[in-house]
Amino acid sequence: MVWMTSTKPRTGGRSARVVASVLDAAVAVLAEGGWPNFSVGAVAERAGVHETSIYRRWRTKEALINDAIMARTAGQLPIPDLGSVRADLIELLRAALGFLRSPIGGALVRMAVALPPSPQATDFKRAFWSNRFPAILTVIERGVERGELDPNVDRQLLMEMFIGLFHVRVFLMDNPHDEGLAEKVVDLALRGAKVT
Repeated sequence: MVWMTSTKPRTGGRSARVVASVLDAAVAVLAEGGWPNFSVGAVAERAGVHETSIYRRWRTKEALINDAIMARTAGQLPIPDLGSVRADLIELLRAALGFLRSPIGGALVRMAVALPPSPQATDFKRAFWSNRFPAILTVIERGVERGELDPNVDRQLLMEMFIGLFHVRVFLMDNPHDEGLAEKVVDLALRGAKVT
């Protein structure tokens, strides 16, 4: 599998509208049929453009999928500021869980973890997950600055605990309906991360 990066669209105008339409269509096709049933033809039909228009901008369907997932998931996690690290993390994780429970969110994350192994797929997965972490890191750093968290806390591990547990619950155990999950996870993690 060869992954190619897309060319950057011109900002504004018809080109930007076409790009947005194609990326939205790609997300919808992914959500409906997943990776096995994804085709550039289906995306072109849904977006109302010719396949050649898509291939001029995205040389492969993998490049299109890459851009579609990154565009849809960028900024999905808010950065709350409710006055305490506990409240911020709970709000953040509730938003993450809501996204995972949504049809499109679930389909996109399944797609991101199910890509066939390759160096390019590994790079994409790292980029995808790195997009998920900045909001959590901001909340953690704010907690450290306010003296709520130990300054030596392993930030990467804490982020992986939060995001990883939710993905295990939703996708491996098929159990996304514990309404108190965000509070339980945050309280458990903070016991080990608070200043002693």
